[in-house]
Amino acid sequence: MGANSEMPKLTIDGKEVTVADGATVLQAARQAGGFDVPTFCYHPGLSIAGNCRMCLVEVEKAPKPVASCATPATEGMVVHTGSPKAKDARKVVIEFLLANHPLDCPICDRAGECVLQDNSMSNGVMASRFEPEKVHKPKVQDIGPHVVLDAERCIMCSRCVRFTDEVSHSHELGIFGRGNSEQIGLAPGKVLDNPYSGNVVDLCPVGALTAKEFRFKSRAWFLQKADSVCPSCARGCNITVETNTSRINKVGDSRVYRFMPRHNPEVNDYWMCDEGRYRYAWIDQNRVTAAVRRSAGRPERLTVDDAVAGLKRLLDGTKPARTGVLLSRGSTLEDLYLARDLFTAHLPGTHLAVDTPADRPPTEDRFLVCGDKWPNTAGADLLNLPGGGHEWVEVLGRAERGELDVLVVVGHDLSRIAPLAQIEDVLHHVKHLVVLAQNSSPVEKRAELVIPTAVFAERQGTWINVAGRLQRFHAALEPLGDAVPEWKIWRDLLGRYGAPWLARDEADVFKAMAAGVPALKGLSWDGIGSGGVAVKAAVRAAATASR
Repeated sequence: MGANSEMPKLTIDGKEVTVADGATVLQAARQAGGFDVPTFCYHPGLSIAGNCRMCLVEVEKAPKPVASCATPATEGMVVHTGSPKAKDARKVVIEFLLANHPLDCPICDRAGECVLQDNSMSNGVMASRFEPEKVHKPKVQDIGPHVVLDAERCIMCSRCVRFTDEVSHSHELGIFGRGNSEQIGLAPGKVLDNPYSGNVVDLCPVGALTAKEFRFKSRAWFLQKADSVCPSCARGCNITVETNTSRINKVGDSRVYRFMPRHNPEVNDYWMCDEGRYRYAWIDQNRVTAAVRRSAGRPERLTVDDAVAGLKRLLDGTKPARTGVLLSRGSTLEDLYLARDLFTAHLPGTHLAVDTPADRPPTEDRFLVCGDKWPNTAGADLLNLPGGGHEWVEVLGRAERGELDVLVVVGHDLSRIAPLAQIEDVLHHVKHLVVLAQNSSPVEKRAELVIPTAVFAERQGTWINVAGRLQRFHAALEPLGDAVPEWKIWRDLLGRYGAPWLARDEADVFKAMAAGVPALKGLSWDGIGSGGVAVKAAVRAAATASR
């Protein structure tokens, strides 16, 4: 096959573009960049429908404008995306869509991120010549546990239908009726309750499908966004954490308003599950915001520095053999690396465990939901921390037998793992319980010393997902109260043990870790990038060695 047939070359608005065989004109234009070809029905993660006609462009020698999303790019093709003919064709499409579309932008939950609104304004279509009464359709339909449908706003792009057919394979949605009475609706006997239902809201280019959890909570333009990674399971789906910390246009005290999927073809493509999407309330609920020391049941507030000094006194007053530490696979690589350095190099003999069971039912499927509900299991394996078995049972067993004087619990609510009465019976035999906690719990309220730690959305760091991909997340919020990232606590303790760490942030810790951990050799903080870096083979080897 000739080179031209394999890599067709075409001209778009005077610029030569070479694309892979089979690419469409729209894909060629987006690949080249700088060409404004608007779309409604097209989505790179779904099949091509070509039904909205918004992506019309002029192709020389073609009798009329063509849909660029469904037109293959061919050798020698000459395309005009901004010619008068192309622009006029798109204006007609928008006016046609607005003929029956309710002009309720001021009260629509999609305002500010509505593709129809954007395309109407950018194409200069601000009014409709349609005079008869608009066709009315059902509004505010509860079609599932998370999604509300307003059929009047629907522009029949069919993205949601294609998603349930092609991605979730649950087939809840369909297109019913004909002509201007055509509408999206539930298939007979169906409810939109598949594990990925929230994605149809992301896909909807208008305000037809909205999320119950977000409706009327905040305008889109008041939200701040930070790239992050979902902490709900070991899949590590790439997400954007969207927050609103101002008093303007804000409902409730929560700072986090949405988790949105962020495209990563190596991890989650364009999607995320509902389990992770709607699990953000804990970030601001029942938070531990102050360091506390309890004596005779009476709490005394401390600074974090004083609490760290108090922890050191407890560790110094106890033999390592009578000290137990339960670390978390929800901690970052940076946290675990410094904790390992502290307890293995400077307090050898400490009973250290990181293998704790999930605090939620181990749901799993063949798509994105992973049965491992911790985001950094592979990272703990890479660092050869005690795990892969039941070390946590051994540590708690030692506590129950009265063999531990100090037990340090990091990031766990043990009362969610076993019945509270059973946990209290275990802890009754421990002289000093220390908890590094994000959220309040019955176990935290029983601790002699409590140090508040920042949640993932309040800090940066790295995790390694189930496929062995190292991924970096960014801070979206300031920590509540006196909460600090775990690594700072371990860094300060190391300094008090004569091993001063000059790390100012996670980047400094990662630099040291990359120099000391063979699997991370050659990696840099900035080099991780937004999509992460594969360290799969090294993680597998470390996991095997740790068993």
